Amino acid sequence: MSAAPPVSLVIVNFDREVSLALLLKSLEYQRYPNFEIILVSNLPPERRPDSPLPIRWITFTQRNISAARNIGINAAQGEIIAFCDDDAVPEYSWLGTLTRAFETPSVGSAGGFVRGRNGVAFQWKCALIDRLGRDKRIGLPDQSIRVFPASSDRALKTVGTNCAFRAKPLRDIGGFDEAFHFYLDEADVNIRLADAGWDAAMVPLAEVHHGYAEGPYRNNHRVPKTLFEIGASEAYFVNRHSPDAALDAHLASFTANQLKRLRVLFQNGLITERRLTFLIASLAEGFEEGKSRQQRLLQPAPPPNAAFAPVPRNPSPQPPVLLVARPYQPRPGIRRRAAAAAAEGREVTLIEPEYSHRNLNVRYDVQGFWVHRFGIAGFAERDAPRPLLPLAGRIKAEINRVAVQRGLDCGSL
Repeated sequence: MSAAPPVSLVIVNFDREVSLALLLKSLEYQRYPNFEIILVSNLPPERRPDSPLPIRWITFTQRNISAARNIGINAAQGEIIAFCDDDAVPEYSWLGTLTRAFETPSVGSAGGFVRGRNGVAFQWKCALIDRLGRDKRIGLPDQSIRVFPASSDRALKTVGTNCAFRAKPLRDIGGFDEAFHFYLDEADVNIRLADAGWDAAMVPLAEVHHGYAEGPYRNNHRVPKTLFEIGASEAYFVNRHSPDAALDAHLASFTANQLKRLRVLFQNGLITERRLTFLIASLAEGFEEGKSRQQRLLQPAPPPNAAFAPVPRNPSPQPPVLLVARPYQPRPGIRRRAAAAAAEGREVTLIEPEYSHRNLNVRYDVQGFWVHRFGIAGFAERDAPRPLLPLAGRIKAEINRVAVQRGLDCGSL
């Protein structure tokens, strides 16, 4: 494989033009020199975000994530096909770091770590999934790439907002199974690739920030609107990959776990008792639907007419820009400096400390730069002790936390 093999980045979008605009802005700064963007979306042209990037838009209006991804696979021309959600923002180094996994010839798929909506806590790290759809979390000793050999009973689980596959093996196994409209779609691919003898890799430093924007199945607080598709996918997955299992007993256990989760939402005032009853009923209806679903794999299509159109690389890359605001400094001035540097194509990180109890929050600004905001007495992580460092120490600690991903150095601060 070449030093920078061609990558096709497939993004599936349904209605979410605001979060999509943020993702597309971030992709202007991806360091990887050889990737195209394929956007499978229901948005009409007048609602599509403006972007200078060479995007291949493909209209698709069905609410079926697997079918949409298969359309992207058929359109892809890269040796590697990567996926990212439309409510996510990858680090500048994401694609380049993720694709290093494929330097190992036996690796057919790779995934990375995912940070949650506050930009700090991890939403996803590393887990194996068995043939009953059950996760087993795996702790990694360091940040190096770890390869998991193919196994007949479980596979490394990749998540759709941060994963990549060799194009040929992915097509050889039939791409995504369109019987999975939502949920367990990637896990099914992971199992089938392992069955075909392909190893999988976890790349901790290939990071994506995932915001969980509202969609057809849950709101932006991760409260489900329906559990029908989750139920259908759960029943179908077990039927497909563990046909000798006691299905009804497994689904009863799955229902109990879902009910436990819903009761927490009820206790926190996020759903009513009536809504809880509806959601459990929708789960049961989904089970019945899933029991009768049949496999629907990728249908091969003629080669795409459009040529591989890589995102232009910055012709004169410069060192990343690190800006640190003073606690009482007016924000508009330093944010204008950050926006101006980003407009020049620079990778910009803006640190905004303050004398308060505000917890650390990291977000990506639509003008093209990262903003890290925190109070000196605020928590850096949800379960961490309250920090006792002075202001300069807090600033250096935060810069060091992302130094590898961003290429930053706080030695001169």
